[in-house]
Amino acid sequence: MDPRIVSFRAALDRRPITGFHIRMIIIAVLLLLTEGFDSQAIGYVAPPLRALLHLSALQMGSALSVGLFGLTIGALLFAPLADRFNTRGLLVICILICGISTLATVWVSSLRMLIALRFLTGFGVGGVMPQAVGVVSEFAPTRKRATILTIAMAGFSLGGVVGGTISATLMPTYGWQSVLIFGGVAALAMLPLVIWFFPNTLPQLLNSAEPRAELAKVVAILAPGWKEPKVEADAAQKRFPVSLLFTGGYAGRTLLIWVAYFMNIMALYFILNWLPSVLRAGGLSIAHASLITSLYSAGGIVGGLLLSYLSDKTKPQWMLGIAFVLSALCLFGLGSAGASAFLLTAATIGAGFCTIGGQNSMNAFTSAYYPSAARATGLGWALGMGRCGSILGPYLGGVLLQAGVSGPNLLKLVAIPALITAIAILLVSKSPEAGVLDVASSGSLEKSFHA
Repeated sequence: MDPRIVSFRAALDRRPITGFHIRMIIIAVLLLLTEGFDSQAIGYVAPPLRALLHLSALQMGSALSVGLFGLTIGALLFAPLADRFNTRGLLVICILICGISTLATVWVSSLRMLIALRFLTGFGVGGVMPQAVGVVSEFAPTRKRATILTIAMAGFSLGGVVGGTISATLMPTYGWQSVLIFGGVAALAMLPLVIWFFPNTLPQLLNSAEPRAELAKVVAILAPGWKEPKVEADAAQKRFPVSLLFTGGYAGRTLLIWVAYFMNIMALYFILNWLPSVLRAGGLSIAHASLITSLYSAGGIVGGLLLSYLSDKTKPQWMLGIAFVLSALCLFGLGSAGASAFLLTAATIGAGFCTIGGQNSMNAFTSAYYPSAARATGLGWALGMGRCGSILGPYLGGVLLQAGVSGPNLLKLVAIPALITAIAILLVSKSPEAGVLDVASSGSLEKSFHA
């Protein structure tokens, strides 16, 4: 790790939470809320959109999956760039792509056009999360990092809650197009906040050209009196950040994290994209189906906050492992609930609490797991691997529905990847950087550099 970053974090960890942190968290929450809304809105408008374009279940599954494929490409492309170039500039590009393509979906007239626009929307969304979360992670005090990151990332789940509420409110009166107009405009409205108030990452500030006014401003707020140590450039920092995920003892750990992301996000997006349609086919109104699905995201917000709080107090792997085991039980229960509104609601909230909440907490764990030079890359590539699972989930749902598998049985099958997620995350061992960070947090930097 760059000794300058270790030194800065040691000074940062001795300071209280400031207005800088609060503003940064609020912007991150709003940013991820709008991106989450745009990503998940397609699930809410899928029933009327499918009827309008006369799509089969398999065709609709393909359209749902291609958006997640775009999300994967966006995460894999933008995450390494964010570790090397201006974060704000890249965020502006991603927001523009997401907002404009969401608005353009209002005029969709064919499956081909729908697929193209969903890819672009996903591409933009995929670039936002690792960059926004990477910035928050850089400036969050170590003692509160998991909780702060989960609060920020709860915005993505909150987008699902808002999506369900907005869909249930707007669609019966103004049609499905109103949901997408709302989402596109909301995303574009974030541009001024990002341009004027959202910081770049610490490595970017440290490596920027003189006079480095932004670094001086951040230091004055977060670590008054901190002086940048004079050190030679670390050769490891000159490598492309992706390579850092497979060196210094990270290789096996990285693969396990990728398995956990692949399986859990496959289950997560399967539910987000197909639950409204499954509930609708079971006899619920479109408004009722949207509201129940929004409870899935609402449970995820509460679950993420609680699990992250516990992660700050205990070993995060154990908390996450238990959460994903419970996720499997709730998902199986969701498929067994039948027409009971009470059981459907309870199982949906429980599944969201464990699946989405566990994912949000796992994002915080992963972002803190890697060194600063590869933090956005580590999270971005983990999310990218997860998005590969998310692509498979909706498409597989369409294939199975087309083959005659019932909606309830589909929901029961999602319990399998949840169990695999639990096993993978429990096998992830301590970060090779953990010892350095622990020492840095206590201020014993000299010992860590000469160990």
